[in-house]
Order: sequence, then C-alpha cells, then structure tokens
Amino acid sequence: MIVAVARAKKDAKALSHALNCKTISLGGVRSLEDVDFSVFENVIPIFFFGRDEVDLALQAERKIREITPIYQVIVLSKKAVRNTRMEEIREKFEMAKARIRLGFKFDGVFVFSPKNEFGIEIHPDYDTYFIIGNGFVENTKKFMVFHQLTIQSPFTNLNIQNKQLSCLLF
Repeated sequence: MIVAVARAKKDAKALSHALNCKTISLGGVRSLEDVDFSVFENVIPIFFFGRDEVDLALQAERKIREITPIYQVIVLSKKAVRNTRMEEIREKFEMAKARIRLGFKFDGVFVFSPKNEFGIEIHPDYDTYFIIGNGFVENTKKFMVFHQLTIQSPFTNLNIQNKQLSCLLF
C-alpha cells in the first residue's frame, strides 16, 4: 500500500485532499532523529517536502533507505506542501508512483529500486512487463493479427512477422 507522508499535520491534510491514498504526518518535526521509521516497513512511503525542507528530505531519504528499498522523496516548488497547487501534488505523486513501478535494477534477478538505473524514460502512462516462459509466446500467437510488429526495450526484443512470434530475452 502506498502512503503519502508529510512533515506537518496541515501538510498531510493538504495531501489527503489532493490524493486518493492514506496520508501520514511526521508530527511537525524539524529533525527526524525522534521519528520512528519502522512504521514504513510494510508500506511504500512517498515523502512530500516543501522547498525549504530540503535538508529534512535528505535526512528522510537516508533513514528510510535503512528500512525499505522501495520509497520516493519529493521536494515541491512551494515553501510548504500546504501552499502547493493540487495539480502539482497530483502530478508529482503520479510521477513518484511511475518511478516506483519502472525503477529496477538487475542484480542476478530483477529488483525494484528507487533509482532509474537502466535509464528508462519515466512517465505515468508507462508500465513494465516481464515476459516469462514459452506460454507467453503461444498465447500471443493466438490473438496477434498484425503482419509485422516489433517491440524493443532494454530487456525484450519481440519480432512478429507473418503470424510467427519469436521472443528473445536478455
């Protein structure tokens, strides 16, 4: 579950009006030394900070990295989150979710990562699909009606010609 996290209670209230997800306040703290980050173990936190809270955002990133590998930290253009337009909050939230979905690395297996280590273009409309096994090829052959279609990504090269499908994973 994704949780939007703000520094102050008023900022969290602004997030709850702009976003359709659970929001949490850090209690208005100016330093994160007393904050218990273990509550974020079983959720995906997206932290929102104002432009004057950059030091706090960096401190939050260092602490949350110890708890969970999947998170996002956003610094908005206004002084405080509560002063930011709802459209900007929604846009940044959608981009953060896209970074979570599309951010991964290969370390023997594919692992989600908060960084874009493959350099894939991040956009909320994009999604990642992992093609596994020969069943995918057979199922795709059943519904393909195109004579030629080529899909390329850093991991998959699909080439469909004359109703034949070949799949190469790397």
